[in-house]
This record gives sequence, structure tokens and C-alpha cells, in this order.
Amino acid sequence: EVVVARPETPIKQVAKLLFEHRIGACPVIDENGALTGMVSTWDLIFALLAEGRPSSAEFVARMHRSKCTARDVMGGPVITVTEETDIAEIAHILVQYRVNRVPVVRDARLVGIISRRDMLRALVQEPASAAVP
Repeated sequence: EVVVARPETPIKQVAKLLFEHRIGACPVIDENGALTGMVSTWDLIFALLAEGRPSSAEFVARMHRSKCTARDVMGGPVITVTEETDIAEIAHILVQYRVNRVPVVRDARLVGIISRRDMLRALVQEPASAAVP
């Protein structure tokens, strides 16, 4: 299950999603499940700093009173892979584009996400072909 936001989701709610699920970003999908962008913790921080260098209290206050939505702060274009993309190619994409995760799409619809942690899991698991009978 991928944690997602809608374009109209307020950034305060996006921040809550990221915090509660202990993730650094989430895909933004439209009503049809099509991927429209990604919102990261960096996107949120940059949005709150857009009007200059606030005090600590003002920085927090901006989050609570902000009218910004995921659509306003999401990054794009989004680099994606398909379910058939080879794991080595995914690793190359993560390194080449310096991203922490890539959405997996089928027919332009979000079906999953591959993160650096998923890559690490694949590296530490024993390959099925190397299993002892």
C-alpha cells in the first residue's frame, strides 16, 4: 500500500502523512489514480521558506496557516519505472537522478513505489537460485 496525496491535499496534511508513515516523500495522484507529481519533505520546507528567512516560531506558524496544497509544492516531472523494469536499471535510475524512490506505474497509473530501502532489502536477501535444497 503506497501512501499518497491528492493535488488538493493541504501541505499540513501532507506533512502529517509523511511524519506518521516515517517516509520522506509521497506520490500525488489524481482522481483516476494517475501520477501527477511527488511531494517530499524538502518540497514542504522550501515552500515554507519561500517568503524569506522566518524565525522558528514563524516557520511553524506558516505550516499551520498555509493555504498551499500538494499541487503547489510538488516536484515534477517524476521519474517512473514499470513493473517489468530490471532491478539493476532501477538502481541506475536512483543513482543517476539522485532520487530516493521511484514510483511504479502501469498504464500511467500508480501501482507501487521502489525505495532505496527496497533496493537494500533485495541486496541482503539470498537469491532463490542460491538456496540450498
